[in-house]
Parts: sequence; C-alpha cells; structure tokens
Amino acid sequence: MKSKQLLFTVIITFFCTGLFSKTLAQTSERLVYFTDKNGTAFSTSRPLEFLTQRAVDRREKQGIEITEQDLPVNAEYVAELKNLGAVVPYTIKWFNAAIVVADEATFTEISNLSFVEKIDRIVYNENSNQITRISATCDIENPNEEDCQEIYVADLKEIEENEENFNYGNSLAQIQMLGADKMHEQGYLGQGVHIAVLDGGFTNANTLSAFTHADISFVYDVVGNGQNVYQGSSHGTKVLSAMLSKIEGQLIGTAPEATYHLFRTENASSSYEKPIEEAFWAVGAEKADSLGVDIIQSSLGYYDFENPSYNYTHEDLDGKTALISRAAQIASEKGIVVVTSAGNSGNDSWGKISFPADAEGVLAVGAVDVNGEIANFSSRGNTADGRIKPDVMAMGSGTVLWNEQDRLITGSGTSYAAPLVAGLIAGFMQQNPDLTAQEIMTIVRRAGDSYFDANSEYGYGIPTFKRLNDIILSNEGLTNENSQVRIFPNPVKSSLKIEIDENLFTTNQELHLAIYNLQGKIILQDVLTSSKSEIEFPTVPKGMYIIHIEGQNYQGTIKMLKD
Repeated sequence: MKSKQLLFTVIITFFCTGLFSKTLAQTSERLVYFTDKNGTAFSTSRPLEFLTQRAVDRREKQGIEITEQDLPVNAEYVAELKNLGAVVPYTIKWFNAAIVVADEATFTEISNLSFVEKIDRIVYNENSNQITRISATCDIENPNEEDCQEIYVADLKEIEENEENFNYGNSLAQIQMLGADKMHEQGYLGQGVHIAVLDGGFTNANTLSAFTHADISFVYDVVGNGQNVYQGSSHGTKVLSAMLSKIEGQLIGTAPEATYHLFRTENASSSYEKPIEEAFWAVGAEKADSLGVDIIQSSLGYYDFENPSYNYTHEDLDGKTALISRAAQIASEKGIVVVTSAGNSGNDSWGKISFPADAEGVLAVGAVDVNGEIANFSSRGNTADGRIKPDVMAMGSGTVLWNEQDRLITGSGTSYAAPLVAGLIAGFMQQNPDLTAQEIMTIVRRAGDSYFDANSEYGYGIPTFKRLNDIILSNEGLTNENSQVRIFPNPVKSSLKIEIDENLFTTNQELHLAIYNLQGKIILQDVLTSSKSEIEFPTVPKGMYIIHIEGQNYQGTIKMLKD
C-alpha cells in the first residue's frame, strides 16, 4: 500500500465517509477545473491569510515566489456548484480545481458554466472482477505474499551493540548502511525539521512504546475528513517507525526527533485502487505545504485501478501525466523535499516504478537487502523521457520496524526504504539549514555509491551521511584559485575553461565531469584527461547549474550561473 494548528483560510465542504457509497448508482466523483481565480478574496501580498508563517519563511529562504497558484480557489465558483446540487468535499488550489460529487445531469449543467474549464473523471463507481490489484507497495497485511512477510525479530540473530550513542539493536544494519549512526553521533536527529507522512493510516501510532517521545504536530484524515488518522491501515505505522522509533536495544529510526505531520490519504478498506486517492494525496500534500513542512515522505504508489480503462501505461511515466505526479512536482517546486517509494513491481508484469516516483522533483527510493544487493521486487526505471529512476537505494528487504501490536518486526518493500532515506535527509537538513530543497536533492543523488554508473535498477546507489558531507566540504574546492581545480568564467555564456593540477592525474587516472540542472537531471557528461580543457556549455536556459568533478581520490562541486 501502498496538536492541530491550521492558521490559514481554505474553502472546504465536509462530507461523511458514507457519502460516496450511499449513491453509487446515481453519482460519480470528478475533478472540475476552473478557468481562473478572478474575484478571489485572497492576494499574494497577504500570504498569511492562506499560508502559515513557516510556509512563507520556507519560500523566502529558497527564493520561491508566492504566486496565484498558491491562492485558494474562488469561493463563489464553489458556491455555484453547490447551488446546482453538487457536493464539493475538497478544493485543490494548485490545480485550481475541486473534487465534485454529482449525478450526470448536474455534471452536464456544470460543464456549461462559463468559469469551468474542463471536467476529469477521477473515480469509476463500478465493481470490476476483471483485474487483480497489484499493489505498488508491500502489502504487509498479507503475510503470505512473497517478499512482504513479517518476521518477528525474536527469531533473528543478535547484533553486537555498536560504540555510538545509541544501542540500535537489530536496526543497526539499516542505520549503518546510510551512515546515520555517524549522523546521530554528531547530534543530528532531525530536530526542527518538519516531515509530512502521507499514507493509508497509522493504526495505534498514538499508543506505541517506540513512539512515546514523538513530536506529532498535526494529523488529518483526508479520506474521512477528520482527525482520526490512527485507523484505516497499519502500513503507515510501520513506515513511520523507520524514521520515528526510539527504543534502545531494539529500533532507532533515522530521524527520531523530527516533527511529524500525519495524513491519511489512502482508503485501505478497498481491495482496489481508485483514482480519487491521487486527488486525496494532492489535498494532503497541499495542506502539508501550507503548514510549512520541509519533507514529504510517502510510500504510496499507483498505476492500476479498479476499472482497467483508467490504468496508466509505461509511456505515462513522464512526471507530467499522472495527477499524483503533477502534485508531487508542484510540492517540490514549493521548496519541499519529496521522498517516495519506487514501488514493488520488479517481479510482475508492470515491472516499472509507480506514480508519483516518476516526477522529476521526487526522490524515488528503491530497495536493497542487508548486503546492498538489489531486492528482486524493487521496481525498475527509467522514466519514459529517459531520466534515471529510482534515484537512490536503501535497505528495504528485511527492514527492522515497529508494528501496531507494539512489537519489533521486519518487513520488506520499498515502502520501508523510503522513510530511512527521508530521515537521513532530515538530519542532513538540520545540519545544513541554508541549503535549498533542490540543492539537497542534487547532493543526495550525487552521494550515491553508483553515481557515475547510474542505471535503471540501482539508480545513483546508496547515499551516506559521510558522502553528503564530503560533497558539501568540497563545494569551495573548485572556486579557490589555489585549489587543484579551477573552473571559469562564472557566470558562463558559452565556453567553459577548466584547469587541473597535473598532480591530480597521478592519483586519478580519470576525472569525470557532470553538469546538472537544479532538478538533478544530467545535461552534460565528459571525461577529463588533460590539465587544461575548454568545453562548450550546453545550450540550456539561463539560471543556476551544478558542476561536479570526481575521480578515485578527488571530488569537487561548484554552482555555475549560465548567463
């Protein structure tokens, strides 16, 4: 499967959970897009009316403008839909749209309104036995499913206590794989970093012994339109445990001291996926943005639905087609680091990553075992437009977790690799608060142990806290005139000159150069073999780019402005 402080104004009409099932034969749920936001009562000059101060501060720190996209939809448009007899459970300001429940006659009337741009059907209200649901994440509720079995840790061999601050117990391997033990040793446990977790439910997460220290600041049940997220599914509980747990000798999460915001966006009571869950995810992500979160972690993924006619194809994996992928991309553009599971389809007919893992602004995490070998169930890339996916890897086979029964277990799935990486990022973000979300994502990709040999199975590889820091520490190495490498001019118009100390070639037979945009996409790769080189900078739009040079015993990074 796959406290409250809301200070901004938003137009929402509440609904009860039985509404959709009550009149299935007569109604359907669709996404109604509006033509504009003319006449809205809100203004970008008064952002605290619809965003928290924390959300405004995050944008200002990263140089992100508050635009019309951030404004709530026009309340008069929503009121007119209701006057026609429609129910409007949610609006989605990022898409200037509303989730609408109505019958066919009402939708016909709605389509004729001057302010309605288009109507998309997002749910098919017909039971279908023609398709067997293939979950994009590990169905931990089904212990017979291959690769997704729970094993109680009492049956596992003991691991000797490490010499760091924590006794990690059997969770030591997954922590050490990312170097998070060294991160914790330096005091970076995620303090001050806000993480939103979007999942299918967090059963008993408010009562578990491993979470007694938890800072859970906000909860919202998008599916049921309430605050009881501690229901629906235990999947979110286990996902959360990989980051949040803190119980000595058993399980320490990667970011136990971060502040968490929990959103239930998946309706786990249904055995089939429905497209409306993509819309619910967008609602949750939008609220998380408005609250000012730094990271969105989600181990949900979609590609097939109850009605096969709504299924996605591999050609749709472009980051721009699926509703959930578009929402994830927007969240990234608002300055949030979005971390999601790659999917568990490596063994089935789909094979590929799921949505929203295809979005350019998403860090999609695949699964490896304790030895760093790719788990056979981990979904493969690349995207339809050729971008590397998954982005990075973490331990998702035999991951040590805490379950809703207050017991230590192991589980398998990319669902559990993704939160480990999200917690690593939280600690790194705490250490480097001035980095932008785009810079962090670029650094995380470059910190993978397969950076120069990235592929569709392993992505850029496994990042570690040390490699993240090495990249930061080397950032000035390319700008110092006395350093071993000089790159100039900066800003660059067309031709880029590179001067390399000849001694570097004594210990590095080859030096690899890569130029990235701020979304982490490689726009040029080359191998440098001489002390003086001149290359043509790629024909790309003006803006900031990242140049990275790395060899066996050297690495350096610089920001380069294209003029």
